[in-house]
Amino acid sequence: MALILNIFLGDALGSVRQLADASGAITLEKTYDPFGEGISNLGSAVTPYGFTSEYTSQGLIDLRSRIYFPRIMEFQQPDTLAPEPYNPQTLNRYEYALDNPIRYNDPSGHCVGAGGHDFPDGTSRMQPGCIKGTW
Repeated sequence: MALILNIFLGDALGSVRQLADASGAITLEKTYDPFGEGISNLGSAVTPYGFTSEYTSQGLIDLRSRIYFPRIMEFQQPDTLAPEPYNPQTLNRYEYALDNPIRYNDPSGHCVGAGGHDFPDGTSRMQPGCIKGTW
């Protein structure tokens, strides 16, 4: 059995955008909308990893603590962390990345990260219960 080498080429979120073979030829190209819904998937290669390099199956993304459904832009389960009283956007416990995936991400399904950006009130804090660097 021959060993097949695929090199994952990602974007700033770590999403798998392309796969290349050992010679450097692109064997797969993927595009996503901002919430992670697949727009196109061109090429002969196959990988179960997609948006933010997470395991994806049947249109669902496994973020370990919760399952995310990009087609409806929400998680299937509510966040178990308490909403922040000073940030009303956290009251919707099903939303992904405070409904702003261009600016924020949610790599674990529990912790909205500012991805190097500040939150709307100018701070750079994480949601309660989130420890920076444990993603």
